[in-house]
This record gives sequence, C-alpha cells and structure tokens, in this order.
Amino acid sequence: MKKYLSIYATSFTLLMIVFTFLSIAIFRRTEIVIPFTKVVLTGFIMAIFITLSVFFFRLEKGNSIINTVIGFLVLLPDLFIMRRTFGAWLFRFSSTIYLLAVLIAIIYSIAVIVVSRKAKKEEENLNRLLKEKHKQEEAEDK
Repeated sequence: MKKYLSIYATSFTLLMIVFTFLSIAIFRRTEIVIPFTKVVLTGFIMAIFITLSVFFFRLEKGNSIINTVIGFLVLLPDLFIMRRTFGAWLFRFSSTIYLLAVLIAIIYSIAVIVVSRKAKKEEENLNRLLKEKHKQEEAEDK
C-alpha cells in the first residue's frame, strides 16, 4: 500500500504541474478560464488510473504480456477524462485524442522494452550465480 500511495503521489504531482501549465496556456490563447477545482478533480481521477496502470505493469504474477495489456486498458479512460475537462479548447479535432493514445502507447512500449531488458539481465546474472554456486558445491564434495 505504501508503494501504491507513493506512485499515486508522484503521478498526481506531475499531473498537476502539467495541468497547471495547460490551463495557463488555454487561458492565454483563448481567454477561457477552466475552474481549478475541475482541474484538481481531473488530476485525482487520472492519477488513480495511472497508478493502477503502473501497478498492473509492475505485477510479477501472471503473464507479463497480459499484465501490460491490462495496464494499457486501465490507462485509456484518462484520455476521455482529460477530454471532458479540457474539452473543445484542447481537443479541437477528434484526431487529437487518437494522437494522444498513440503517444501513450509509444511511451508504454518503451517502458516495456526497458523493463524486459532489465529482467533479462537479472535472469542472466542469477543463472550465472547459480552455476558458480553449483561449481563450488562440486568442488567441496571432491
């Protein structure tokens, strides 16, 4: 639970920084004020989905591909929540939401590749250590 709250706090903080700058940019460009309470509520909800996504992504039980797909599916509602909050000011074209989905998919894919490489290195290291221990045990038996 402590890790979950730490991830939540981090994602909420980063979202609020991005949303603050996004709100300022929308105000300067269109003179439309988005209520701060609406922005904060959006940040709370989106941080929950992001944290659940990270939780599924880091889950070591089960198939890693299925966990990745579930993590990505949990992340998809964030786009619709963001569209509801920033609406027509940010998403003037319907294709914008699909571009954001593709961007999230690319970032997520990079994360999967990095984690899989790290896991492969750990596996190789553990196999090497097991072989060394096995050789030591054989040497002691002789």
